[in-house]
Amino acid sequence: MSKTFFCHGRLLQDGGVLEDAYVVLNHVPSEGRLELRDSVEAVGTMGDGRMPAPGEGDQVFDVTGCTLLPGLVDVNTRLDLHKDTPPYTYDELGVPYRTLISFRHASEALWEGVTTLRTAGMPDGIDLALSQSYAKYLAQGPELVTSGPQYIAHGGLEHNVYGKKQCSGPDAFRGAARYENSKGTRSMHLGVTGRPVARLGGEPELQMTGEEMDALICLGHASGKAVSARAGGERAVRMLAERGIDSIEQGTGFSAGTARLMAEKGVRYVPCLCAAEDRGAAFAAVRTARENGVTICMGTALLPSEPMEGTVAAIRELELLVQAGLTPLEALNAATFAGAALCGSAAAKGIVPGAPGDLLVVPGKPDEDIAAMRSIAAVYRHGRPVRSSLPGAGVVPFQVTTVLFPLAGGTQKF
Repeated sequence: MSKTFFCHGRLLQDGGVLEDAYVVLNHVPSEGRLELRDSVEAVGTMGDGRMPAPGEGDQVFDVTGCTLLPGLVDVNTRLDLHKDTPPYTYDELGVPYRTLISFRHASEALWEGVTTLRTAGMPDGIDLALSQSYAKYLAQGPELVTSGPQYIAHGGLEHNVYGKKQCSGPDAFRGAARYENSKGTRSMHLGVTGRPVARLGGEPELQMTGEEMDALICLGHASGKAVSARAGGERAVRMLAERGIDSIEQGTGFSAGTARLMAEKGVRYVPCLCAAEDRGAAFAAVRTARENGVTICMGTALLPSEPMEGTVAAIRELELLVQAGLTPLEALNAATFAGAALCGSAAAKGIVPGAPGDLLVVPGKPDEDIAAMRSIAAVYRHGRPVRSSLPGAGVVPFQVTTVLFPLAGGTQKF
């Protein structure tokens, strides 16, 4: 048994920062089993006298001047995005290739510090297969909160994009959702509105009826799943908030009154600024949500590792949240505690004793200057380093399989 110590760092907690802190990770031998029982053993301040004494073989990192924070959570992504994919309803790539693309993109997301991903519309059970492989430690990857396909009305927005689940009527939606939920998905994602319509005063076309919304939201909640919706405009956002949707994603154009209703109902807002067609409108929606007490979560609606404006989408999304009016600390909360809570992830606890040990080491004070997130020094998943440039860390190559479980032994043990 060995441990990893991070000493003299700043620790991001839910609501603030603990100065001159330590974090101790406990590494438990697997004893040949395909499991990881590593966790955070201890957290505190250097002067509290309760930090365990390092032993022989333990790693000790002095992280003075660095901030420790939970791994990032992207609550809206689709991993099988591919630049050469045409918008056809048939699958030109094929499921095997889509799966490999998704594995690659999940690995890239983890490398960039995103330790939890919620998929928003993935076909063919690809996200489920990857999630199960990571949960069984067959491969190294982020926690995947699976949603299955996106539910839209027949002929709805992007109906010609492969992988949508198109239905008409409450019973048809209910039947489709029951079938998909039976596979083990952890959440549901709806596509409710289309393009703005001039004859509606610029309001987006409402493509799902209230009865259809009720059917999907009630079914999701009855099975313990969070339900999210891509929706914009005053009418659609209010209808969804009244029905208890868990999050509104990529939506703009709602009023302060509707934002107050969202806050009252506990509806989160995921603006997905990187993917916004009109950043001005998206920034205005963020300000409306924030000023009226709506909890904001971070989602990219892109690949988290997508190169964007000198960094990657996951980090750029944080910067854009700050540009839209959040403080750096609020943006980090959106990308950690708030997002993890929406996903129902164990990461919602943050870096506390017993937590799984998903953490980042960032030089500087990203809670004061969000640009510091462009220089992540170390990424840990399940208490194990994915990558690290900390002095004394040695070479930490990215592993297709976890370090503890080399490619040997065939398949019977799985």
